[in-house]
Amino acid sequence: MRLIATCFFVVSMLCTTSMKAQVSNIRQDFINFGFPRYEHCSMKILPGAKVKFQDLEPAISKAKHYIHIEYYKWYNDSIGRHILDELVRAAQRGVKVRILYDAFGCSGEEPDVNDDFIAHYRSLGLDLVGWDPMRFPYVNHALHRLHRKMVVIDGRMVYTGGLNIADYYIHGKPEIGKWADMHARLEGPIVEEYQRLFADMWYKETGEYLDSLAYRSPEAHLYDELKDGYEAFVVDREPGKKSARIRQSYISCLDNAQKRVRIINPYVILVSSVRKALRRCIERGVEVEI
Repeated sequence: MRLIATCFFVVSMLCTTSMKAQVSNIRQDFINFGFPRYEHCSMKILPGAKVKFQDLEPAISKAKHYIHIEYYKWYNDSIGRHILDELVRAAQRGVKVRILYDAFGCSGEEPDVNDDFIAHYRSLGLDLVGWDPMRFPYVNHALHRLHRKMVVIDGRMVYTGGLNIADYYIHGKPEIGKWADMHARLEGPIVEEYQRLFADMWYKETGEYLDSLAYRSPEAHLYDELKDGYEAFVVDREPGKKSARIRQSYISCLDNAQKRVRIINPYVILVSSVRKALRRCIERGVEVEI
């Protein structure tokens, strides 16, 4: 059995005999935490922005019914415009494209996603909506940002991980250097949970209800017949709610690690409970690489 936990991070385990107890403990923790669980899922790791966009672009070109997108940052730069142009071509052949972007994350710095930019792409057939624009009283909105990064295509596949859409994810920044982050393409029944997450946020911002049956993969009836693939859990952090979920999943994986922990993340801001879990790993001889 292979186990993954996905939304903002991925844990992949090939379950040998020595690891069965480890996987069992993590699985039970995730069930106790209430994380949605799915079987017979497939996963392709996309290590870096260039690989991600090379995989995403042909998937967009092959979409037949709909594309649902959430991003925190979507810049008005070369890669941002290129992906939007691909989505426009999809819309022109009858694909329904809905994009939910964080209104704060996409503003305030160049290249800004301003009103003219949004109006231009709306006029070309894209349904772009800004999540929770900043307005008075600002404190009510500052902490409720939309940090998900995901693209759901035809209910068949989802792209998710840590990479937003901006040139610097490919080329880096002069003051920082190269950008290290990862993404994944997931297929199978787990995609239904991502579609549900999108539909929930879309309804909260727009009031439009997306029928879950209408946006289900036409191949969904085949999932129960699959015999291989990953067992998967979705670990979601909804803006303003469920803030502890990702932290809980990290700690469970760290406390059950036996040999090695490798963390790839551009933002290593460790809260006390995660620092303590890492310290416990080191104290029992687990190799930790960040």
